[in-house]
Amino acid sequence: MPASALRLAVLGCGLVLAVPAGAADYGLYGEAVWWRLVPPGGGAESEIVGTFHVVDPALEPAIERALARLDAIGALIVEVDMDAAATALPPRMLLPEDTSLSAILGDTDYAEVAAVAAEYGLTDAALQRLAPWAVTLIITPPVEQYARMQAGALPFDYRLLDAAVQAGLPVATLETVEEQAAAFVGASEGDQVALLMQTVALHDDAPALIDAMLGRYVAGDLAALATAGVEAMRSADPAATARILAGLIDDRNRRMAGRLAPLLAERPYLVAIGALHLPGEAGVLALLAAKGWGVEPIP
Repeated sequence: MPASALRLAVLGCGLVLAVPAGAADYGLYGEAVWWRLVPPGGGAESEIVGTFHVVDPALEPAIERALARLDAIGALIVEVDMDAAATALPPRMLLPEDTSLSAILGDTDYAEVAAVAAEYGLTDAALQRLAPWAVTLIITPPVEQYARMQAGALPFDYRLLDAAVQAGLPVATLETVEEQAAAFVGASEGDQVALLMQTVALHDDAPALIDAMLGRYVAGDLAALATAGVEAMRSADPAATARILAGLIDDRNRRMAGRLAPLLAERPYLVAIGALHLPGEAGVLALLAAKGWGVEPIP
């Protein structure tokens, strides 16, 4: 499998796919992408920025700002060790030797999936070996994103991580790849298939959806960004989508907030996680505020 496809698969657990699964109010902490975190009782402040897991020139000002703040703060927290994930994830993406994707999907659905997967460089031999959830991760970003990464462009998160490593700065992570992928790996075969076929159905609309979400991100309107994602996630099996995406958003929010608090108590960090993990009553910011942290928007 191409390295760029693996990189996209690692990030597929984040913003591009993991839009909130149902109706909710994302107005709470939804007015900015950049926030100051003040420890309970005072102390050294950290900053958290919501990232957008795509490659697009419109993100360059946000990335440059984040790189400057990383240099000033001197330490970074990201969701997962993405290089380690690119090594650990591939074996989990494969089906058992005694089955194939076409056997799971049936000829008609498999043909639809194969037509889309071919745009990402997946041959029939490679596609047949992949679990439905793995194919979903690979084909979720628009083809244009895939092409940019093939050309060597790095997404927001990778840019920050690469800069931190090159500078020898401390880097902490909030999840293992096993934890991040658990919502998919542990999903039933039926739920995986439902999400895959929904992703195929949305394929032609994906560029316009990403552009719309990117515009809301650049404007700093996380509430509108989350709402746009909700509106896009229509499925023939909404219950299956909700079960998987609840694991990708709500469960991970609780885990990340729980692990952030002790890390931030040790020293200041720049925290960079997918933007849709921040807003709403079940978002990371609300969960930190409930633990006594001051949460203040940064213009």
